[in-house]
Amino acid sequence: MRDFIVCCTTKFSIFYSQIQSNKVNDSKNQEIKIQSCIEQDIKTDDKTLTAYVDGSYNIETMQFSYGMVLLINGEEICVSKHVDEPEIADMRNVAGEIKGAQAAMQYAVEHQFENLIIYHDYEGIAKWCLGVWKTNKEGTKAYKAYYDSIKDKLNVSFIKVKGHSNNKYNDMADELAKKAIFDMGEDVKTCTK
Repeated sequence: MRDFIVCCTTKFSIFYSQIQSNKVNDSKNQEIKIQSCIEQDIKTDDKTLTAYVDGSYNIETMQFSYGMVLLINGEEICVSKHVDEPEIADMRNVAGEIKGAQAAMQYAVEHQFENLIIYHDYEGIAKWCLGVWKTNKEGTKAYKAYYDSIKDKLNVSFIKVKGHSNNKYNDMADELAKKAIFDMGEDVKTCTK
């Protein structure tokens, strides 16, 4: 049995105080134990980007979007973006979730961060990248391919948080994703504290 820890690496102060085990099979049909954790005190530095991502979907227009909050040296950058890719819109809000995570990775690479911590509330965000879940749809295949193309340049860590649970930054990402559905564009700005 192999262990995947869907949490930060040892470079960060994470305590595995609450472990929830899920059992799944990987492509070699080996049992994998997935562990999730609750953060206690994450210390970051100027080489680490922290991102909270979420997606949204408008059932009437059949379009999706993502919201992202980037935490950089004490500054909060808010990004909300409507995405026009009808070929993956059938994935609904999950399409926005993966586009948000991919946007965080792209930002980290372009700005030469060494580490990226992605907080997400949909478990597939980590599991597709790590190869725990099969990539059956075009959207998930493209997402995994992008992750594979940057994983040697960037140390990406995934932390699953519960959605709609009063997590400040996850709630902000959720609101930004919903805003983008109606604004139909992209907005990048420093968040108001």
